[in-house]
Amino acid sequence: MALNTEKQAANNHALVMVSTRKGAWLYHGDAARKDWRTDGPHFLGHIINHVVLDPRDRRTLLATAKTGHLGPTVFRSTDFGRTWKEAARPPAFATATDGAMGGTEGRAVDHTFWLTPGHADEADVWYAGTSPPSSSTWSGCTRASASA
Repeated sequence: MALNTEKQAANNHALVMVSTRKGAWLYHGDAARKDWRTDGPHFLGHIINHVVLDPRDRRTLLATAKTGHLGPTVFRSTDFGRTWKEAARPPAFATATDGAMGGTEGRAVDHTFWLTPGHADEADVWYAGTSPPSSSTWSGCTRASASA
């Protein structure tokens, strides 16, 4: 189980994001952290390795998921988890057909265990920690590709 806490920008309330082998849960707390509301499960039955709130806009959530036979992917929500959209291009290794030097033909990402946003001036960039590891970066959950 992974735990991640943030303050929501819109109302300065607390948000606790919990990722587990059986899905993800969001806990919304008031500013005093006395009253909490449980939201979930999200992605019931899927392994969720990481849920993160984008500090650049304080409203976008990303979740890494291993969805069984469909493999690893990333989901994005711009409404604090009310709706989710799968990334058009989940993390993957570059291949020779992608025009990348030294392509990794035959290698596949098993799971994504960490997401971190790019710098403040890189609004559409995310970096992903994958297993097996890769030295390349990934930007597949941009606003453009997530809405496609």
